[in-house]
Amino acid sequence: MSISGLIIFAVANLTVLGLAVYCFAKVFRMPAEHMQAPIKIDTGEFEKFEDFPDNNQASKS
Repeated sequence: MSISGLIIFAVANLTVLGLAVYCFAKVFRMPAEHMQAPIKIDTGEFEKFEDFPDNNQASKS
């Protein structure tokens, strides 16, 4: 393999490795208050079901 091939190989691998390290560092340094569990995200999806009785309340009656 020629020297230019080794240089291109090294630059490509170092670029991919550097971007992976950058992305992992950015994700793991994110403060906890900016993260939300999926259960806390209100999509408004269940607002149309407010007129229906709750299944738990219907079975208690």
